Amino acid sequence: NATTDYQKIQNDIPAAVETRQRPGAHLSEDKLGKKGFAQLTKENTAYKFIWSVLVQQDQAEAKSNMETRLDLIRSKIKRIEARLKDLDEQSEKKAEVSGTATFSPV
Repeated sequence: NATTDYQKIQNDIPAAVETRQRPGAHLSEDKLGKKGFAQLTKENTAYKFIWSVLVQQDQAEAKSNMETRLDLIRSKIKRIEARLKDLDEQSEKKAEVSGTATFSPV
């Protein structure tokens, strides 16, 4: 029934919001890392962690990896935001059918 469907959607929304927060934090961290790369000179050495070991890495490769990671995080955020929008729209439709008041956290 519409009320049960509405309640299920309402229960899904907090998890989706929490899921959105994690990549947002990663995006902020990686943007700081990108700023750090911008300050490097050719004389600086870049390293990456492989397990618990620091391994020297080519600066160009490190910068490319950072850009790729930023692109992946942005893509993930877009997918999650689309899911949140979809949940919000579903919630509104079910609320109209069941006569339930809505509140959108988005």
